[in-house]
Amino acid sequence: MTDTLEYRTPLVVVGGPTGVGKTDLAISLCKVLDGEIVGADSMQVYKSLDALSNKITPQESRDIIHHIIDLVEISDEFDVTAFRETALSVIQKIKDCQRTPIVVGGTNYYLESLIYENLISIKDEQTYSEFSNIQLWDMLNDVDPSRASMLHWNDRRRIRRSLNVAASGTTHSHLIGNQISDNRNRLKLRFKKILFFWLISDSEVLAKRIKERCEKMLQNGGWNELQRLYHYFTDSKMPENDLRGACQVIGFRQFLPCLKSFRCDYTDLPIDLRDSCFSKFVQSTIKYTKKQVKWFKNRIKKDERIHVFELNLSSMNLESAVGFCKLKFDGIISESLDNSENSPSIKSPLTRYVCDLCQKTCIGDASWHSHLKSKNHRRLLSMKRKVVTPINSTVSTLKDKYGSMPFSE
Repeated sequence: MTDTLEYRTPLVVVGGPTGVGKTDLAISLCKVLDGEIVGADSMQVYKSLDALSNKITPQESRDIIHHIIDLVEISDEFDVTAFRETALSVIQKIKDCQRTPIVVGGTNYYLESLIYENLISIKDEQTYSEFSNIQLWDMLNDVDPSRASMLHWNDRRRIRRSLNVAASGTTHSHLIGNQISDNRNRLKLRFKKILFFWLISDSEVLAKRIKERCEKMLQNGGWNELQRLYHYFTDSKMPENDLRGACQVIGFRQFLPCLKSFRCDYTDLPIDLRDSCFSKFVQSTIKYTKKQVKWFKNRIKKDERIHVFELNLSSMNLESAVGFCKLKFDGIISESLDNSENSPSIKSPLTRYVCDLCQKTCIGDASWHSHLKSKNHRRLLSMKRKVVTPINSTVSTLKDKYGSMPFSE
């Protein structure tokens, strides 16, 4: 896999806060763009978390292929580095099949790892397993006190990440400062063109959808998934203040009081305790959506290199949203074709160009470009006003403009 993936078609990303309707839009987009979905949800990679991670059902998928779902067991860990390598491989394969990969998800650091090329890789947890949370925080405070002051000592994942950055020879606080304040030092985009659709919704509408979604999760198997997850949690002797892997799914921490005390159906739980845990479940989800929105505004929306469009699904129906996205996608494709016409050089150094108009063969981009600008070629093109058929043509868009076409050996 090359570091910079330069394709004529853009990488399409559908992002937005939890519960806004990303999957519905992505599925409809796949239908009109001949696409496949690349999941970017840190919880949907786990098997046995179908309801809690709100995985799409076979009926809802409408025969659209979904990737990066159900990859690992709940006892396994799957970090951003594993996601990035898996996702890039999947994207390459989809493009090799002349189809459109559509990245969908709300895990911000997963999306970031695809969008930007030179993010620091995260070392395996085993590297830090012998240290407690507070010990890791103290280590970070020694090398990057500014970053340490931004993090709670229980935020093990972010502390690990900042320690990895420090190990690379700089500090995370310095890196973040550069990303925000110095455009010249911004992270390099991994893809040449990125089309990012960010879905928004009125806060009242989204809050209602989240509550209904949480209720649906628990009614459709979520409580059973929480119980299975709790068995793993107790068997692994995982500290309550250091939840890892699948145990980080929203809902697990909030329902721990119920899980510790009761082995029964969800409807048989004491009403007061159940309602209290459910309320925390909903509020934690809403709080998470605010973090997602903050990330988008601070990182993606401010990056003018990314084609960013916000769609308010509270005031736009699905059909209109799909039409808008298709229009923007086609616009970028058209722009790429226009650029190809205006800059006809072909990257392969072994390309042979045959100009039937002038009866001349050119080897290499520089020679071909020079010939197209020559007085003789322009004079004959002006006189004859005809389209010249190339040998083994590969770029049809050059035909009308230059009267000749290249082919590669």
